[in-house]
Amino acid sequence: MRAKAFAIVGFLSAVGCGSTTQNGSPTGAGGAAQGGVAGAQAGAAGSSSGTAGASGGTGGGTGGSSAGAAGVPMTPDGVCRAVIEAQCEAKTRCGDYSDVTLCTQYAELCPDYYFSEGSTRSVDALMGCLDALRNASCWEVEALIYPACVSAGTLADGAPCTYSSQCASNSCTAATGTCKTCEHAPGPNEACTPYASSCVPGYFCNPSTSMCTPVPTAPAVGEGQPCNMTSSPFVPCQGMLTCGPTPASATPVCYALPGAGEACPDGICEPPLTCHGTGSSSYCSDFYGCMPPCAAGSRCLDSGGTPTCVPYASEGEPCGDTSAGACGPGLVCSSSQCWPRPGLGDPCVGTFGDCTQVLTCVSGECAVPEPVPCP
Repeated sequence: MRAKAFAIVGFLSAVGCGSTTQNGSPTGAGGAAQGGVAGAQAGAAGSSSGTAGASGGTGGGTGGSSAGAAGVPMTPDGVCRAVIEAQCEAKTRCGDYSDVTLCTQYAELCPDYYFSEGSTRSVDALMGCLDALRNASCWEVEALIYPACVSAGTLADGAPCTYSSQCASNSCTAATGTCKTCEHAPGPNEACTPYASSCVPGYFCNPSTSMCTPVPTAPAVGEGQPCNMTSSPFVPCQGMLTCGPTPASATPVCYALPGAGEACPDGICEPPLTCHGTGSSSYCSDFYGCMPPCAAGSRCLDSGGTPTCVPYASEGEPCGDTSAGACGPGLVCSSSQCWPRPGLGDPCVGTFGDCTQVLTCVSGECAVPEPVPCP
């Protein structure tokens, strides 16, 4: 995965969204101040609905609601799934996931994932900010900054929980074994963990200081514009742009990361590409270094020679070792053959079986894990 967007050049428990892995899950902190900048920057970054982008801080505008409503059932389950898909699109675009299907597995937990006891999130508000979530800039994704529609819950620190949406801190984690409780959210100038901690509303975890810092109120800036990701005032970049010095500017400006086949002397590439080699011989490609990067439906295989693109094994085809190949997205290797990964209610084998990562195998069937009562 690429270096985090904050760098100046030079997703998770099954249901609790613990703080050490929260960045990989489609959830997060909410608040009016966070929502305002998230919505404004989503619009500036190229939201398909300018109204939705500008209105993200108040839960989205008419444009975002009508744009997102197409084909989405206005039910807690339908909207929960649509929001997860929107956030997963952003996370995949920004390099947090190599395959969006690994992220969208969380939809198996809908509608409870967003609409459980203690949650303040509403169907209408979430529908209104789908575009803002889908088109969030990468720095917002990395900093866990969300529109106000992804609001905090009401359960106090230490209260038993199952999902982060229930907690006032927006973080439900396993503090004692598998018993999950609402974790404390650090406040202004308190220590935090970059890319993992959600600060109180209106603040984010600054990666240069590991302290909760006020979310900037000014919109993110575009390519070639001066930026500042290390001190106040914090000036982030739009979309997938990165802040740092360039050959044309000794002071940090927003610039586009190198793409497939381009040199990457600073060691970072446009996600989901990675940098291979060093200096002038470096190049951006997929994880194993195939050039050109492998097309959809194939993977890069490096068996000690020249990396080569080979097709993924399809449903019903053999799998399990290097010669047989790996199964494609959404498939699992079972009994040396590729099969669709079982979802909620499907048959499974063993403790975890082959269920999606957010489900467990209970009495031969994929099910949502039962919360463990806290002592």
